[in-house]
Amino acid sequence: MIDLARAAREAPDTPALIEAGPGGRRLTYRELAAEVAGVSARLERDDRLRTLVAEPSLETVVELLASLERGQPRLLLSEKLQPAERAELAAHLGAVRPLPAASEPTALVVPTSGSTGRPRGVRLTRAALEAAIGASAAHLRTLPEDVWLCPLPLSHLGGLSIPLRAVAAARPCVLLPRFEVEAFAEAVERERVTLASLVPTLLHRLLSGLPGWRPPSHLRAVLLGGAGVDPATLEAAGEARYPVLPTYGLTETCGQVCTVTPGTPPDASNGAGRPLPGLEVDLTPEGRLRVRGPTLFQGYLPEDGDPPLDTGGWLVTADLGRLDEAGNLHVLGRADQVIVTGGEKVHPHEVEAVLLRHPAIEAAAVVGLPDPEYGQVVAAAVVARPGTSAEALEAHLREHLGGHRRPRRLVQLESLPLTPSGKLDRPALRKLLTEA
Repeated sequence: MIDLARAAREAPDTPALIEAGPGGRRLTYRELAAEVAGVSARLERDDRLRTLVAEPSLETVVELLASLERGQPRLLLSEKLQPAERAELAAHLGAVRPLPAASEPTALVVPTSGSTGRPRGVRLTRAALEAAIGASAAHLRTLPEDVWLCPLPLSHLGGLSIPLRAVAAARPCVLLPRFEVEAFAEAVERERVTLASLVPTLLHRLLSGLPGWRPPSHLRAVLLGGAGVDPATLEAAGEARYPVLPTYGLTETCGQVCTVTPGTPPDASNGAGRPLPGLEVDLTPEGRLRVRGPTLFQGYLPEDGDPPLDTGGWLVTADLGRLDEAGNLHVLGRADQVIVTGGEKVHPHEVEAVLLRHPAIEAAAVVGLPDPEYGQVVAAAVVARPGTSAEALEAHLREHLGGHRRPRRLVQLESLPLTPSGKLDRPALRKLLTEA
């Protein structure tokens, strides 16, 4: 339960929120409860959707907790968006208008990443958020000495879940306002962090930016989600003794659905692990993943008329996957990203994994481009170390990929286009590769 009053009673002097870095503020649970009460008293209570620019700060967490306490629905907007972009997105998702009627009040509206098109607003209830927090705590087995580190944006589930989990357990949450590898390592060591969350891009930066750093033994788990992680990065994390736990989750499920068991060494053969307590994962006949459980969302904004769940209460996702004999989930990519070239199906993540095996490639992304002869062709963009020749990359691809899976267009970029949440912006990438 997200019960700040209980946390303030039971652990009044325990640090609640800590801003990492010089001069960062620290609030105990007694102080946090007082600040939240002050903000809550000033909030209006109605069903109109109000915006909240989720900057990586104590003030954002205080406002978020006050809104939950007051029952005022909030649309979370990324601080990385320009004011005009925020205004456009807020208008698209119906900010400052009454929310559609529902059996339970909406607590938060979180935009999807927009990685495959225009973002939609995911309506989440407090009950669903608390169910997700409880499932995660049961899987990770919350300990009295736990300290969470949040290096992710608070405008998305991966980030905003962290302070909510900390409040539910009455444990400290360390906010890292800006991700830098040295700042991450320093915060882990100084604050004796035991739990953290990362996305693969940030894990890659840590491994390459701090090659000699070994996490201290008190860091017992690092949830890794937001995108697929390649086997080479997992192997490097294992060699560096990072306690990485790959996860699978969606905004529509309040985050985590599956997570590898704590204490399991990083290994791609475990996929994203098994479903968390209370959640079910299954496959449709077409191989799409579907999820059922108490963490599911209410629906989308703007409403499209289609029910969010099927008649059995399942959320049918756009992700393809398989379940191994141990019940571990292996995500194969999105159904709408499968490339059909000359009648052959190609999963982009399989080609990306091959590209990332080349020691000079730091990042890679694969999409399909229209082609009059083949229907689609495989196209790839890579971020490679200076001096890497196209011939060396082509030789690597010829060695490891058959003809239909080999990219027919390969472009080197300084960086991959990303959405504000840090995910690959596939429409922008397709445009870049088409123009190349």
